[in-house]
Amino acid sequence: QIDDPQVVCYGDSITWTSIPCNIKKGKLVSFRISNISGDNVTAGIGNGSTIVQYALNESVPGANGINVYIVADNDATSVIINVQNGSAIASCYVSNRAVEMEGSAQINVLNLGVVPNDYSRETAIKNDAIIQSVLDRVNDGIILYFPKGTYYTRQGYHIAKDNVIIKGDGAELTTFTALSWNISNPDSGHPTIFYNDYDNANEPISNVQLMDFTIDKAGKGIFFSKLINCTFRNLFIKNTDESGLGCDHFKGGIIDGVRCSNCGKKGDLSSAAYGCSGIGIGCGWFNDGFESLTVTNCHCNDNKQYGLFFEAQPNLPQHPSRRPVGLSVIGCSAKGNRTGIGICGYEGASVIGCTAYNNHHAGFSFDNGTLGSDPTEPLDTRAVKFIACSSYSNGASLPVDYPEYKGQKNGYGFYISSKYDNIEIVSCNILDNLKSGIVFVNGIKMLNITGGEIAANGEYGIELNGECRFFNITPMIIRNSQHGIHINNSIYYGFINNVVIANNTIGIYKASGANLYGVHIGELVYSGNTTDNNLNP
Repeated sequence: QIDDPQVVCYGDSITWTSIPCNIKKGKLVSFRISNISGDNVTAGIGNGSTIVQYALNESVPGANGINVYIVADNDATSVIINVQNGSAIASCYVSNRAVEMEGSAQINVLNLGVVPNDYSRETAIKNDAIIQSVLDRVNDGIILYFPKGTYYTRQGYHIAKDNVIIKGDGAELTTFTALSWNISNPDSGHPTIFYNDYDNANEPISNVQLMDFTIDKAGKGIFFSKLINCTFRNLFIKNTDESGLGCDHFKGGIIDGVRCSNCGKKGDLSSAAYGCSGIGIGCGWFNDGFESLTVTNCHCNDNKQYGLFFEAQPNLPQHPSRRPVGLSVIGCSAKGNRTGIGICGYEGASVIGCTAYNNHHAGFSFDNGTLGSDPTEPLDTRAVKFIACSSYSNGASLPVDYPEYKGQKNGYGFYISSKYDNIEIVSCNILDNLKSGIVFVNGIKMLNITGGEIAANGEYGIELNGECRFFNITPMIIRNSQHGIHINNSIYYGFINNVVIANNTIGIYKASGANLYGVHIGELVYSGNTTDNNLNP
């Protein structure tokens, strides 16, 4: 219902009508059209017989009818309804309530006529019209405040202006829920809740803030591209078809206190699953090579693909000689995802104090992300550092018949499949994983693993399958695995020094045909291994 509506027109068999009406800017206008026959229906407001703002212009939506709402962008003098080659029962109402703008002050959406906690399609369409009208008419910024309650949407909210703040009463107090595109099938596709135009030709948006609310059910929860000085804080995003928070190309971005659960539920794990994760961030649009983003205190559990991932986007301007720099991930956790945290193209990334626990494929992964590329193709990404992170029990609770994507086994602490140069794993604890603690599928140059403990992993502590050049493994503890260090290919120019290697079947294992060139084996402490090593004298 519209508050205090004025009936403008009603007809049982309307083919075309233009009714004079004094409509002021900001007034909410409602059309109800049913029992439709014909080819196309148009409805809107205008001047005389000319529509200047459409509410509806589409092929016949069906005999059950449709309700549409608009907020008048300007004053108008008539409402117009036209049914081509047919007729319809139609009515139009104009509300006495105006949707007023208040500059950059905080606006309570309840004062605009938005109705929470009403699941009906009509209310969702009406709310969408009011909210979108406000967002479209922002000039100098706005704080749009949604008090506690659940707000249902049929089409989501398009934000294309700078300095927009969407604020609720708190995660799990204010909730946005997208209704399915298909009314008869609530589990079919859903619209994205908050988004901008995903088009590389568009200008970036700046100073957008989303905070203190929950998104429960959507296509994607949040989907933006090219953001400058934008902040997402204290959000809970769950039950989305695709990624919960899926955005590309930040500059001066902050993501803080975001939780994602059961996102990407429509993804197919036999493919790359294209996003379908908790938090998914793309990089590579700004051609100065600087895309700064700090992600803190985020917790992503039970999402289809990654808990959090950060990947390079193809076919973008990019810096001519390197991947974008500027990523820091601090104090985050990931549990029960296919992969916990994936670094898939940011250069110079720092991951500090993060925990990956009980994920299926790997706790931490260096790969090609969700773009479907062969994981053996080189990315040439450099200088990624993990400090004081923990990777526990990944692969320990695999679902029955859990798939292996492109032959990637499940259950690793760290899984490095793509070409990354200069990786540091510093003071990390890597324990109780189903397969190896750290596996290098392909070659690497400049590797530093120092401090921390690698223990009780099902196969190997450190598994080197590709050529490794310029490396340092010191000082640390490697214990209670089949092989403490498993060398399956030739390694060049490095140190293994001040390492305690204990209670393994073989402390250091070198495969036949693998050679050590310029490798210094320093002070090692062997204890309780069945065989300390099979290295040549």
